[in-house]
Amino acid sequence: MTETHGATQQQEHLFQQGAYLELIEVLNDVAVRTARQQTLLGLAYFRLGRMQDSRPLLAAALKAREPEAMVEWGNYLRAQGRFAEAQRYVMTPRPKGRGFSGQQAP
Repeated sequence: MTETHGATQQQEHLFQQGAYLELIEVLNDVAVRTARQQTLLGLAYFRLGRMQDSRPLLAAALKAREPEAMVEWGNYLRAQGRFAEAQRYVMTPRPKGRGFSGQQAP
């Protein structure tokens, strides 16, 4: 099975299809997970409402600087009611320069 960003195509497919229980089973059998696999596993738990199981996985992926983990950590914090803290992860600054309309961005 080929890998995409540290996860196999099968693992990415299971996640995209919402087969979270199957994905959890597959990834729990992986001895050493990549940051991407930790993100997928953390999100699978998160989407099943298993917040306590998702926390250490998303935190580890965030520490490894896995790109999607940053946004998802913000979503985790929002789900915990930690809105101000979550803004650091889910809000990105607007790029300076010209916007899509051709006008100067503020």
